[in-house]
Amino acid sequence: YYWSSYDGVEVDFFLETAKGYLAIEVKSAQSWRAPFNRGLCRLRRELGAGKVRCLGVYTGSRRADFQGIPVLPCVDFLRGLWAGELAA
Repeated sequence: YYWSSYDGVEVDFFLETAKGYLAIEVKSAQSWRAPFNRGLCRLRRELGAGKVRCLGVYTGSRRADFQGIPVLPCVDFLRGLWAGELAA
């Protein structure tokens, strides 16, 4: 699923796992910008930081952390997904 607020703030993927919720924002961009976190930050604030794990995924080449949200290059994200490391 995706998540959307009443005022149009969105998160691309919103999943429920055995360990809680996982929210993922995906951008086709070579660099991650703080505004990309808008939906993730809103969702984390509304649900509570301990109830949702947030991730950013982009086409760049470096891992980063923006506003406490891990941002992964697409290749790293897919490797982690395949290895089962992103289940919660």
